[in-house]
Amino acid sequence: MRKTLLLLGSLAVSCANLDGFLFNPTPLAAYTLPYDTDAPAEWRVAADQYEAITARAADGTTVYGYYLHQPGPAAATAPTVLYCHGNADNIDRYWTRAGHLHALGANVLIFDYRGYGRTAGTPTEDGVYQDARAMLTLLRAAPYSVAPARLYLYGYSLGGAVATELAAHDGPNAGLVLESTFANAAALVEDGSLFVSRALVSGIVFDTRGKIAQAAQNAAAGVLLFHGTADDFVQPSNSERIAAAIPAALHHELVRVSGADHGTVPHGPVYDPALRGFLR
Repeated sequence: MRKTLLLLGSLAVSCANLDGFLFNPTPLAAYTLPYDTDAPAEWRVAADQYEAITARAADGTTVYGYYLHQPGPAAATAPTVLYCHGNADNIDRYWTRAGHLHALGANVLIFDYRGYGRTAGTPTEDGVYQDARAMLTLLRAAPYSVAPARLYLYGYSLGGAVATELAAHDGPNAGLVLESTFANAAALVEDGSLFVSRALVSGIVFDTRGKIAQAAQNAAAGVLLFHGTADDFVQPSNSERIAAAIPAALHHELVRVSGADHGTVPHGPVYDPALRGFLR
């Protein structure tokens, strides 16, 4: 992913904003929902425990996703995670991650932003926020009727900016989880992850750091941050800057996953215990 953004960024000689350079979507006619070959058996979700869903964004875009639920009556009381994925590919790439969260006892709603997978359109910052809000609205309504006390927002990489936007502006929730998230788009330029002119970015583009205090205020259990110490795409200092912007009175924890890179945080030994405890 780092190489992709470096290449795209090198083309940004006349662009007015970064929307076209922070996204790397893969459209699909149909999902195959593959699991990683090394995924443990417990991460593989039975076919009767997930369903395809759609929601309508404010501008009319049809957003595609899948809802994975716990078996039987447990679904009605389980924590429910709205999962906002990273900047590349589509649901197929993140299906194992959704299964992992399901194995930890959560219901999971994973969806594709516009331009990704089966969701049509062109991704923009405002557009992906609309897509996420559509799915959040769906979770809150019947038949899911997820109360704030059971609703967790989870963002991986770029998805962390999306989840933080919802947490800051869309009412109360149980907690916010950020994995390998950048402080804002400008931070990617500063650390060399995105090779564009500083003139093309500002602190308000995907500004997780700027929104995190309000997001933490709305999250009953606070904010749980994960970052791999060997992440050479989004430097660990990004999560440190986000955590530092959360008022001390609001609960938050930064878990540094030793040796993990940008994509391997969930495989670290500290991930499952920390996340399971947070969701409870």
